[in-house]
Amino acid sequence: MSGRADHGSFSSRRGIAPMLWALLVLCAIEAAVTHLLLAWWWPRVAAVLSLASAGMLIWAVRGVAGMTTRPSTVDDHGVTLRTGRLVAVTIPWRQIGGVRCDEVPRRQPGTLNLALVAQANVVIDCTPPLRRGRRQYDRVAHRLDDAAAFVAALKRLGAGA
Repeated sequence: MSGRADHGSFSSRRGIAPMLWALLVLCAIEAAVTHLLLAWWWPRVAAVLSLASAGMLIWAVRGVAGMTTRPSTVDDHGVTLRTGRLVAVTIPWRQIGGVRCDEVPRRQPGTLNLALVAQANVVIDCTPPLRRGRRQYDRVAHRLDDAAAFVAALKRLGAGA
């Protein structure tokens, strides 16, 4: 693990994955119906669209399945919050101003919400703000299966002290 001491890994699959699986099933049904309708009138267009749909479905399944194999981690360099293979954000220790179990509105200004379709239950305050691209975020919110253990681990390691 490249010289990093692992202080814990925390999954988000129970809180986020079931909703994403339901969404993927609905998307697969919609793609099949669309394919059947297009195949009736434009078979070549249906074939191209089916290939594109299959590729996107495989990508999405890998992303959601990655929630089991790619949990959020705490190590010597900071906290890496992951939503499977879809999103990963690393917050260095020096930038963690505080951590708490809290629910935040989905579209709160200045918040990077990694919970996707679920309600966030952990908030990390960033001081100074975290930069991603051209945007700055004062806090990062996520949905973790064991939010209390995550917050306890960060506080035990001195985050936000």
